[in-house]
Amino acid sequence: MFMFGEKLKLLRKQNSLTQEQLAAALGVDRTSITKYERSDAVPPLSISKRICEYFAVTLDYMLDIESTGKPESAYNKTVILFQRAAEQNNLTPAQLKDIFDYAKYRYPDKFAGIEFDDT
Repeated sequence: MFMFGEKLKLLRKQNSLTQEQLAAALGVDRTSITKYERSDAVPPLSISKRICEYFAVTLDYMLDIESTGKPESAYNKTVILFQRAAEQNNLTPAQLKDIFDYAKYRYPDKFAGIEFDDT
């Protein structure tokens, strides 16, 4: 059973990030990341939410309530996000693919292994 800090460190390393890089992305100082990873401190809910959004995982996953966190949850969140965008904005499949291609270009780690199927 992983603790929040262990999962944070695992996700950071899987994404080839230093503590400094993650801290900058989350708007906290590096020592906070160190404390969170060592379980010396618990991040406030606002920071926990930013961590989950950054890595596209759920808080349940980070707290080890849900065991299938990253790949499936990230994929499902991505699919839902694109479905909503298409429905709310009456996007054509071509427009949706353009948005997906840009997102994949801009956030390659978050879209690794996810392909757009417009059939």
